[in-house]
Amino acid sequence: MFLPFPFLPESYVFMMPLSIFTTTEFYVTVLVVAAAVLAYAAMPASAGAVRQHLVGSSLGSMGRCAPGIEVECLGGGDVVISRRGLDGVFPDGAVSAAVSVKGFDVTVEERVVCGKCDAGDGNPDTAVFRLGFLAEGQRYHLRYVSDAVQMSVSLVLHNRVGIKVSRELSH
Repeated sequence: MFLPFPFLPESYVFMMPLSIFTTTEFYVTVLVVAAAVLAYAAMPASAGAVRQHLVGSSLGSMGRCAPGIEVECLGGGDVVISRRGLDGVFPDGAVSAAVSVKGFDVTVEERVVCGKCDAGDGNPDTAVFRLGFLAEGQRYHLRYVSDAVQMSVSLVLHNRVGIKVSRELSH
C-alpha cells in the first residue's frame, strides 16, 4: 500500500482529510454559503414589464367636497375610482388617467383638461374611472397622483367584490 507520508502512521493518513470538519474556517464558509442560498431563495419574483393604460372618465356633479378618491371593487376584477372635489373643470373639459401596472403596484396619474365654458354651479366636481384590467381577489398597492393640485394618496386595495375604500388627497 502506498502512503503519501511514510513517516506518519497509517491511521493519521486517512484522518487528515476529515480534519477539515474541525476547523473554524470550514464552518464560516458553510454559514456564508447557506446565507447566500437563503437570500437567493427569498428574492421576490420579477414583476415583469410595466403595463400602461389610458382611461377616460365620466364627469358628474355630486356636490362640493374635499379632494379625495373613493375606490369600489366590482365583479370580475373591475375597479371603479371616483375622484371627488375637482375644481376648475368646466363641462367641456375632460379628466383622464394614465394607469401604470407593474406586478401588484398600480399608479394612477390624473390628467385634467379644464375646458373653456364656465357653467357656474353646474361645473363637474367628480370624475369616475373604470379599471377593467385588474385581477379579482388580488391585493394591490394603489397610488393616485393628481398633478393639477399637487396631491396624492396611497392605499392597499384587496380587489374583492363589495369592498369600498375612501381616502382624502394630501400633499
